[in-house]
Amino acid sequence: MAVEAPSRRRASREVDAFTHHTIDCIEPAVRETLTPKQLFAIEEAVITSRTHTERPLNIRGVIPFFFARFYFVFVLGRDRREETRQVEFERRRKANILTTLLFLFYIAVPIIIVVLVGLYILKTALGIDLYAGGHIWDFLPF
Repeated sequence: MAVEAPSRRRASREVDAFTHHTIDCIEPAVRETLTPKQLFAIEEAVITSRTHTERPLNIRGVIPFFFARFYFVFVLGRDRREETRQVEFERRRKANILTTLLFLFYIAVPIIIVVLVGLYILKTALGIDLYAGGHIWDFLPF
């Protein structure tokens, strides 16, 4: 007993090459056990997961050369990736903060060391003792 596919099929609906290929990737033994209703549900899921495939300008072509073939794609349309763009922006912001902190750490630490050594050399040259009767070298463990 064959089950009819739901009647909510779109009037201009055709299974595109991607959907057809996706269904063909299902193991043949498994695909044969699927009912038409299940196949229709899989087709609908694949088609609706690709919601932004229609563009006002979609030019695709192939340029053949003697040694190879190259393809080109020119797609123009309204950008509908607001949610994706926001996630990318947040990731980049966090990465920029981390990168900036690491950069400042790797730049600031050597500069601070050079300044402190310079100040110590200047202090020693001027004859200023911070600790009476000793130098800082006497307090270091090495």
